[in-house]
Amino acid sequence: MIKNKSLAGTNLFGASFANSNLSGVNLSGAILDATNFWKADLSGVDFTVTDVITDGFSFAEANLSNSNFEGVNLSPKQEYSRTFENKAYLMRGITQSLEAKQKMQDDLFGKFNLILILSAEARGNDLAVTWVFFNSFAQANLKNANLKDTSLVNTNFYNANLTNADLSGADLRKAFFGGADLSNANLSGVTGEMHIDENTILKCINDPICESG
Repeated sequence: MIKNKSLAGTNLFGASFANSNLSGVNLSGAILDATNFWKADLSGVDFTVTDVITDGFSFAEANLSNSNFEGVNLSPKQEYSRTFENKAYLMRGITQSLEAKQKMQDDLFGKFNLILILSAEARGNDLAVTWVFFNSFAQANLKNANLKDTSLVNTNFYNANLTNADLSGADLRKAFFGGADLSNANLSGVTGEMHIDENTILKCINDPICESG
């Protein structure tokens, strides 16, 4: 139970609020770092007042309706590198398919992580890997959310509800919107190439990618 629904000035590094009711919570001056908001109710929350927002958030299946992220940088802030000993075999026969890359990622970091491998190179028997942590809004409710001028590089919006969301001016480079509902979402002035699939609902407005009707 969050007293008076205030987390103002709190360092929330690695904290988990899965399934919590945080609707309207005060985040003024809070530090959000690899925080878990899976299935949390964050409706109406203002994220622009936080002191620090880093990478590796799980907003999966969260209720973020009417939330405010305007101008917030939700893109990966840092690249990480490591050489994994005796793991070069993971490169054998690997293709560029998402499934193959996901298998390598699961073998190295375990499943259900928020890691995106940028490069992998066999060095003798070892494997040199560079990766970033990304933020996930998979299956989240972002209806009426304010994402104006937000940096969303590599952000995952798989099957998210973005009905009436304001994405104007957002940086959507490599952001994934597979299966997302963009009905009436404002894409005016967005930059970067967003990734969609055959299940993405593109009844959005103010961008050539949007379908009419």
